Amino acid sequence: MPKTLVEFRAQNLRLLERLCPDDPRYIAAWLKQFDEQNGITPRAGPKSGKSRAAASPRRKTASPARTRSAPSSVSPR
Repeated sequence: MPKTLVEFRAQNLRLLERLCPDDPRYIAAWLKQFDEQNGITPRAGPKSGKSRAAASPRRKTASPARTRSAPSSVSPR
């Protein structure tokens, strides 16, 4: 018999993974609801690509071929 909420959650997660191996969204929804009802907060943020997309985009540096002072078709005066 589990002694803590974390042990109970882990036991239920193992059971859900055996009973519903083809439905990870149901398992995730169950875990989210369980955590919300019991005040369990995640220690680390989610590791999805969505969190990285929110960061400011990096600027691309121009290649040396594009950094010429004047185009080759223009002659200096």
